[in-house]
Amino acid sequence: MCRCVLEMKHAAPVEDVLMMPSGSLMLSAASNQIYVWDLLGGGRLLTKTSSHQKVVTCLRYAPPVGQNAEGRVLSGSLDGFVKVRCLKSSLRLSRTR
Repeated sequence: MCRCVLEMKHAAPVEDVLMMPSGSLMLSAASNQIYVWDLLGGGRLLTKTSSHQKVVTCLRYAPPVGQNAEGRVLSGSLDGFVKVRCLKSSLRLSRTR
């Protein structure tokens, strides 16, 4: 029987989760926030962002295209917007302590 290995607490119901291709990071959407979790670090919260005005309902990963490109994360929200972020740049700019 499989047992729970990690638990990540959110302030609101979780709408979507996204495992990054490396398997070391996971993103989750709860309310208007996107959380970035370090799975290899025991489920530690790396950062969270709240650039949407309403609930984030979906997360998708777009792999890098071309040389020196970064992978991107797309988020869709009930505010009617899809936002595109460079994952590496986001992690460098805003880390949670």
